[in-house]
Amino acid sequence: MQVSVLDFRRKMRVILQALERNEVISVFVRGKQKGILYPITADTIGSTKESPAFGMWKDQRDGCLSVHDTMRGLRKNRYR
Repeated sequence: MQVSVLDFRRKMRVILQALERNEVISVFVRGKQKGILYPITADTIGSTKESPAFGMWKDQRDGCLSVHDTMRGLRKNRYR
């Protein structure tokens, strides 16, 4: 199925029904393909633990800082 960005606003129900039918959806902006939506399958659910990004902060040296504190530390040189 091919949809435009405008179709996302107006035909979201049809797009979700197509995903339920396991159809791949191509997203177009001004006639150029910008992305592809794939339906979730049983083998993609639960595969986050095998992702290389899963647990990438487990060896963090500065303890378990909150997101706010981490971002504040990264930005401290920019905003004084």
